[in-house]
Amino acid sequence: MNIHTVQAAVLALAALSLQASAQVKVFERPPTLEELRASMVAQPAAAPATTANDPNAIKKRGIVWNSPGTPAKASTETAAQTAQGTAPGQQTAAAAPSQGIALPINFEPGSSRLAAGATSYIEPIASLLRADPSLKMAIEGHTDASGSAQRNLMLSWDRAMTVFKLLVERYGIDPVRLQPVGKGSMELMDAGNPEGAVNRRVQFRPLNAG
Repeated sequence: MNIHTVQAAVLALAALSLQASAQVKVFERPPTLEELRASMVAQPAAAPATTANDPNAIKKRGIVWNSPGTPAKASTETAAQTAQGTAPGQQTAAAAPSQGIALPINFEPGSSRLAAGATSYIEPIASLLRADPSLKMAIEGHTDASGSAQRNLMLSWDRAMTVFKLLVERYGIDPVRLQPVGKGSMELMDAGNPEGAVNRRVQFRPLNAG
């Protein structure tokens, strides 16, 4: 593997981590039911005001100009706007992404057994699911980057399954409302500190958020 491949991989990982952290609310203490409700869905990003005749605005949408008045390449966004009947330059509402919450649910080292005090973070999730019977959630297990990628992936799956079983068996949540997922170390919360504790977390993400 040459240096350019390594650099590309590092940049891709950093971009993925930024995207992951931008869509996640991190709690360092057990959240209240009200905090969970307020944090689960991100607010739509405000679309910048643009006009069809503004070259700078068009450039931001990915159109490259070869000469004045002659666009050479349109972005995917512009093509999508055209297909939907929206003229380039018109303001469109940004879709609200599904936002998750990250909780420092601790496990015994190298294990999927919950550490003491971990249930205090899981109980609010159970309360939220009970309060809204229509809500479905993904349970995402995440690890830091220490150890092999394959081991981290399996460990994250096991930990997500531990939380899944607890919600079903202790709190009576219907299993069809829960989707355990193992992410391993693919979506680091802090790419600058790949072995940092903040990367070892369980995330809960609504599956049917508008």
